[in-house]
Amino acid sequence: MVGGLVLTVIGFLMGGVLSPTAITPAIALIIYMALISAVAYSLWSRLLAVNPVSRVSVFGFMNPVFGVLLSALLLGEAPARAPLPSSLPCCWSAAASSSSTNPKRPSELP
Repeated sequence: MVGGLVLTVIGFLMGGVLSPTAITPAIALIIYMALISAVAYSLWSRLLAVNPVSRVSVFGFMNPVFGVLLSALLLGEAPARAPLPSSLPCCWSAAASSSSTNPKRPSELP
């Protein structure tokens, strides 16, 4: 809370203003981001409960790939051409590691 107050003071000192017309969209955006985070963490914990960590953790490395794809689809952004060839090995390694045979869980080991 103290950090938020300090940043608010800095914002005002740098010329920022509070607009009463922008409060409703800002609150809606904060609620939207909270819901997205809650759903993501719920799915992540559920995946960890029913799958081995080695299989689930691979999807954490896919965040940049999904970020680029979703920004292109939802926001109409054109991705730079240079990162695309370098993202192919990441996608391939994620697919290869998640499609391997079903490893034994620690509770199933002798």
